[in-house]
Amino acid sequence: MNNKYFTVIIIILGLILLGIFTAWFLVNRGYIQLNSTNNPSNTIDSAATNSLFPTGGGENSNSTNSGSGFVSSNSNSATSSVILSGNQLDKQLTKLDTSPIGALLAVGKATSTILFFERATGHLFQIPPSGSPFRLTNTTMPKVVAAGGGMVGSTTNFIIRTNNYQWETKFASLTNSIASSSSLFLGTEDEVGSMPQTLTVKPSPVAAFDFAISPLENQIAYLEHTPENTNLIVTNWDNSKWEKVASLPVTQTNLTWSGIDTITIQTKASYTADGLLYFYNLKTKKLDKIISGVKGLSTKVSPDARYVLYSGSNNGTLFAALYDRRTGKIDRLPFKTLAEKCVWSRGSDLIYCGAPANAPSGDYPDVWYQGSTSLKDNLWELEVATKKATLLFNPELNNLSETIDATQLTLDEVNQQLYFINKNDFSLWRLTLGTGF
Repeated sequence: MNNKYFTVIIIILGLILLGIFTAWFLVNRGYIQLNSTNNPSNTIDSAATNSLFPTGGGENSNSTNSGSGFVSSNSNSATSSVILSGNQLDKQLTKLDTSPIGALLAVGKATSTILFFERATGHLFQIPPSGSPFRLTNTTMPKVVAAGGGMVGSTTNFIIRTNNYQWETKFASLTNSIASSSSLFLGTEDEVGSMPQTLTVKPSPVAAFDFAISPLENQIAYLEHTPENTNLIVTNWDNSKWEKVASLPVTQTNLTWSGIDTITIQTKASYTADGLLYFYNLKTKKLDKIISGVKGLSTKVSPDARYVLYSGSNNGTLFAALYDRRTGKIDRLPFKTLAEKCVWSRGSDLIYCGAPANAPSGDYPDVWYQGSTSLKDNLWELEVATKKATLLFNPELNNLSETIDATQLTLDEVNQQLYFINKNDFSLWRLTLGTGF
């Protein structure tokens, strides 16, 4: 009898221990999230991963360049203080050009002028604050897929990527028609002068796998892959001041330049890989890890380098969040989208995004990159200080005859116009934000 009771007790204790271990395993892996008054985000988006939150720490006194705290997969401290505005604002959305666009970019200080390269021909066009685009150049560069630019004096310089069976990177320049103007090609089509002009093009001295333009527009950073490592190169537009500033421990990366001295390096996003985001400080020569352990990681860093807007995926579900490096706080956004479908205002106080009302499940971002999944976007504005999200435009409510899958979002310098390319057909669109035009 004693042996029988002893056996029963052993079995009960074993079941209790097994239950405790199972609960611990499920919570640790993120399959179950515990309710907590310190984590209000648990009341929303229960399908989102908990591998997106910071371990703590914040920025040092040089807030735009430091990275002492980082987001990793080891903690769960997100908040959900975002306020959602219920009504769509009355904004004007205009389809500007139906020709496929290769690259959309804002160049020049304090100007409302936006430029784009036509995808098929590589011809350069200017978009005035109001009216239709007009052609600036007749230089043919087939299959333009990416570009960056900077204005130095009366010359506008470009770095351009084309895809003729393999990547090709070129440098180009164009002298402004209105040399006395402080802004790029400021004026009407008639004022710019005889059209079109010739774009001076020369091949890149190295095989640049990705590039970024300094906020001052006077330098370029690009990545050079070697059999041993990946080199981060910084140079001026004519490559006369070329410098290898770092050898990086990662390959397959994307570059951006946020803040005067901060270059951001992000591993290419895939649902199969834990993403990494690094900040490289040009003054201190220090490489800091900012985010790690997020599946499908994609990022957009604010111009002052204080905030990181990032997205990821978990079991086919998208999420997006905003990380404040100074405070260590994270806010889950009320809409689910990819970070590359967003753009920051120049003052780092506003974010504009294309985000679907209902994103179909899938292996993000891969299915979107590959074109097997298209998203039906609404257009949003998020105020960073108040965390108020406002729906700017809903194509369905406006009876738009086509769906919007926004990419390459670009703001003019004065936050009056939001431009983007519709990924469905690479057409060019403009949403009027302000009342200045």
